Amino acid sequence: MRIWKKKKPQDQRVWLALAVLAMAAPVDAAEHASDSGTSEEAQVEDDPGMRLEDAPVQRRIALLCRFGTECYEAETCQSTDFELTVEGRAGGSDETALMAGATLGSVAGDVEALGAFAEGVLSLTGGDLDGRHLLTVTGDAARYSVHYSDGPMVISYLGACEGAE
Repeated sequence: MRIWKKKKPQDQRVWLALAVLAMAAPVDAAEHASDSGTSEEAQVEDDPGMRLEDAPVQRRIALLCRFGTECYEAETCQSTDFELTVEGRAGGSDETALMAGATLGSVAGDVEALGAFAEGVLSLTGGDLDGRHLLTVTGDAARYSVHYSDGPMVISYLGACEGAE
């Protein structure tokens, strides 16, 4: 299944990725207040900024990913029957490149992820320092990996995603 596909210059993907990273970076208001010479007690007005819900172009993300191969570290890959649901939204100023936010759901729990959708590729990353998750979906394949700090270790899955019913 092809999700959405429209060609765009490659350099726009770099700027989109930087924008997603900037939006995901936490901001310490007290630190910025002290850097500007104001009191650490400075009041910071809540500003939601640009949100996916505000983008003029909107797409719903609803995928069911099935993975038949699991690879643990450098061991030989083995057969598996692992499923991952992807529920969220993508939005942007036009169809060429969309920012994305979704929940990755599995038997291990839910993970909030951010990323981008461009040229028929959906890429999402999320989690915390204990476990970072990366999902890449193209029209006919999907790759999902989780990098754990304990070890460290990585588990990768190979499969495909389709629109959820």
